[in-house]
Amino acid sequence: MTPTESLRTKLRMLLNDRDSKTFDDAELDSLMSDADCIYCAASEGWMMKATMQEDHTDDPNIYQVGQERYQYSTLTDIANLCYKNAEKYKNMCTGRSSFMIGSDTEISL
Repeated sequence: MTPTESLRTKLRMLLNDRDSKTFDDAELDSLMSDADCIYCAASEGWMMKATMQEDHTDDPNIYQVGQERYQYSTLTDIANLCYKNAEKYKNMCTGRSSFMIGSDTEISL
């Protein structure tokens, strides 16, 4: 797929990277160049985001201040969400196609 500005913008939206904190333009262009469709690129991007989360260690996700208790997502939760999104976009791929070859099997000898 040939990268364009509009495809780059759409891919940023699919990757939830509107502020360009995760991927720069060259990285998005690389994802698009290697992909059959925008959804394949998004799937690969979400896989990359998941592996970025795995490089960090999980801190406790619950803490308490006085009687107030706070709970937030762990890095594992975030990585799992990234994998889930990767699978979702993989299933949306428009580049998957199949074809049948018709042939006549009659042989006259």
